[in-house]
Amino acid sequence: MNRALRRLNFPALPPDKRRYDLDLQSSLRSWTNAVVSNVNPGFGSVVASAPTIALTSNFHHISGTAAIKNIVSPPGVQGLITLVPDGAWTMVTGGNIALSVTAVVNKILHVAFDGSRYFPSYQ
Repeated sequence: MNRALRRLNFPALPPDKRRYDLDLQSSLRSWTNAVVSNVNPGFGSVVASAPTIALTSNFHHISGTAAIKNIVSPPGVQGLITLVPDGAWTMVTGGNIALSVTAVVNKILHVAFDGSRYFPSYQ
């Protein structure tokens, strides 16, 4: 089982280092924090099913019973997204959904996003 990625720390530079070194360290620290937050994004808020839903994380509970035709991904997200159905909604083709599927309450649904379409993991 995968474990959460721990925070990545760099050793502190001595105070006599040049400005370039301090800027580089600051940039690397920001980059590692961004990597950690993207690898361990946590659950987003509950999203109500609708013809178009917008996600903010790789993990969401989806409520309601409306058909979903399009999903708007979080910026920079591509790959596997986990949806937890809280209602018996459906995904239908015609938008950016590749395959129709009916959600089963409390049965996790993974959708693979290739940058343009979503491919649900069960039918």
